[in-house]
Parts: sequence; structure tokens; C-alpha cells
Amino acid sequence: MSLSSKFLRELVRGLTSALSLEELDSILQQELKRSLDEFTPGRTPHEILVSLILTAEQEGWLPLLISAVRRAHPYHPALVEISRRFGLAPTVTIQHSDKAPRPASSQRLEKILRNNLPFLDPARWREQMVRIEQQVCRIEMNLNPRGTGFLIAPDWVMTAYHVVQEIHQGLIAPQQVRVRFQHLLPPHQAVPAAGEEFALAKDWLVDWSPPSPAELADTEDTLPTPQEMDYAILRLAEPAGLLPVSSALPSSPPRGWMGLPGIFPAVNEEDALIIVQHPLGAPLKFALDTQGILGWNANRTRLLYRTNTQAGSSGSPCFTLDWQLIALHQRRLNNANQGCSMESIVRLMQEHGISLPENLD
Repeated sequence: MSLSSKFLRELVRGLTSALSLEELDSILQQELKRSLDEFTPGRTPHEILVSLILTAEQEGWLPLLISAVRRAHPYHPALVEISRRFGLAPTVTIQHSDKAPRPASSQRLEKILRNNLPFLDPARWREQMVRIEQQVCRIEMNLNPRGTGFLIAPDWVMTAYHVVQEIHQGLIAPQQVRVRFQHLLPPHQAVPAAGEEFALAKDWLVDWSPPSPAELADTEDTLPTPQEMDYAILRLAEPAGLLPVSSALPSSPPRGWMGLPGIFPAVNEEDALIIVQHPLGAPLKFALDTQGILGWNANRTRLLYRTNTQAGSSGSPCFTLDWQLIALHQRRLNNANQGCSMESIVRLMQEHGISLPENLD
């Protein structure tokens, strides 16, 4: 991306509003092994920032600089907008009914929000999107991506049980499992940003429920029972939700986690649905279908929808357009995708004696 004079000014303003030169120098040293001293002799703060940005662009590490600063201040509006314009935020795709999904522009996304949620503040909506971005993870076994998960407590990750079934059965050692947050794709980089990885605790399985026999056989013959909700709660070796978003920057805010509500929203056919996922193990993506929901199965344990997914999306959180968690993505059917009702999951967790803390928000 070649910097225009206008975008250069926006970058300087964004950095100036977000952090001091002292904090910027700390970020440079810890994340990029550079020092602000390289850009300071005889210059004003404005000139230092211009020199830093232009040098980073010429040497090819401007995306890394923007990513590092954003990790330190993930919710700062100017840095969020700069990251989005520079392609450093997760991809958002939008589909409408049966049409193919397309990458979303900021203008198109805000038009959808205005049309469907006229009283919603787009800035608050984007802030919640950024929070969720920090809390969704890729689940890896022996360095290979296997599914998606999300934090529901400081050290608990929820995913689909079938994603981790081989661990539970002793076929894969828990020590070979990692969960990776902030697996994003900076532009101009051959390798996606590694993100922050965490191991499982020794007593790693907090709670679980299997899929139905019909689902294991990949058929649609019988309804799953309320005890067959295909979820697992994994305990991490560290409280990822309480730790800074960037381990290299202790001053960055805590990651947080998604609180599971006691009351869930009613949803109707052709309501919008958002799935936050790592399809095919790829960097984090947001898939939004403006008419995604098809309805519930007969006993309301499974939600059916059109919203696009791929292998690796199992365990992804599914949200209404105003970020209310309603389902856990499970599998692909012949003519739809299917997720496990979060309301049914929470009810079963309560039957199992599992209680959760509130989130940090």
C-alpha cells in the first residue's frame, strides 16, 4: 500500500492520539527490535513520527508497526480505522440469501446496520466486534488446525466436542494441543501473524456433551436429545482472559471473555447471522448473512442457517446482528449449516453443575 499524504497525516494523528513517544518506543523495542532513537536526532515529535512511518513503509515493516500499536490499544477508534483501511483487521464477508459471499466495505456494512438496527450506534457495534476478535481462537493439534473456539471464562474455551474427541479418547495427547488467539493476516506478509498461543491445563476437560448418533453417522435421521449438544469446555494452563491482549506489551488491556447469558433472544427465519471462525484453519474471518437464519429443528436444540462456513469452522460462535450469542457452529447438512443452541447448551451446563463468571465488560 503506497501512502498518500492524507493517509500519512491520519497515521500521525492516530499515533499521536493513542500513545506517547515513550510508549511507542517501548512497543518498537519489544515487538520490532527497533528504537525510536533511530528517528529522533534534532526533530520535533511530529517529524519523528513522519520519519518513523516513512522508514517503516520503505523497509516493508509498516504493517507490523500498525499491528503492534493496535495490539497495545485494540479499542482505540483511530487505530481500529487505520487497521481496517490497511487490511489488518479480520476479513468480513457479507452474503444475502443464496448469493455468493463478498468482502464487505465499511460503507456497505454500516448500511446493513442502519437498515436492520436503526437505533444502533455503529461505533459501539465495531467496538464489540473488536472485543470478540480478541476472544475467538484457533484450536490446533500437533501444529495442525482442527477447529475454532472462544473464551467463556478467564481460562475456559468452548468448542464443539467432536473437535476434541480424539483428545478425550486418548488418541492425541493434551500436550500436543494449542489454542491460538489473534491469528490474523497482515498484508504483504508471507506468513500470518502468529498471535498468542496457550496450552491446555493438566485437568483440561471441564465439561462436555457428545453429538447425537445420527450426527456421528453424518445423517439427519433422528433428532438429537437435549443431552446431545456436541460441546466441550477446555481449561487452559493460563487465564488468557485476564492476561494482556499482547504478551509483549503488559500495558495492553486484558483479553476478556464472552459472558453466557441466562436469557437468549428470539430469532426468526431470515434474520441475520454472524459466524466468527477460522475456516480451513485460515486467519480469523467474520461471515455475515443478512438473511442467514432458516429456523430451528423440531425440538429447538439445533439452529439451521445459510451463513457460509468451511472445515475448521466447527466450534465457532454464532451471533445475531447485535452480537447476541445464540449458537455453536457444528456441521454442514445437505442444504444448510447447523449449530447447537446456546440456550440448550447453557441449560445442560447448569444440569451438570457448571457455573460461569460474568465477563469483564
